[in-house]
Amino acid sequence: MGNLNQPLIDKSLKSIDGIKRAEASPFLYAKIIHQLKSTMPAPVYYSGVWLARLTFAVVLIISINTFTVWVVTHKTTPAINEHVELQKMAIEYFGNDEIDQLIY
Repeated sequence: MGNLNQPLIDKSLKSIDGIKRAEASPFLYAKIIHQLKSTMPAPVYYSGVWLARLTFAVVLIISINTFTVWVVTHKTTPAINEHVELQKMAIEYFGNDEIDQLIY
């Protein structure tokens, strides 16, 4: 059975003996570069408006954060009078106004 297919195999192997390396056209590189340049989109130039908007947004965010930090850190707490607070608590607890005698 191997002998029947031998001429076909030899014929197939000999068919690749005459193959040469493919050579590109000398103008192929120029054609490819021309095609790439013609299909590329035009460059986009951004005007100063985009930069101005971005700058404004960044300055606004920084200023709001700075103002918030300043307000939180400079918040004044009212002075607590201990005697008055104790009187209020005693009035709420005992329900009468003669609390000064109990505190002192």
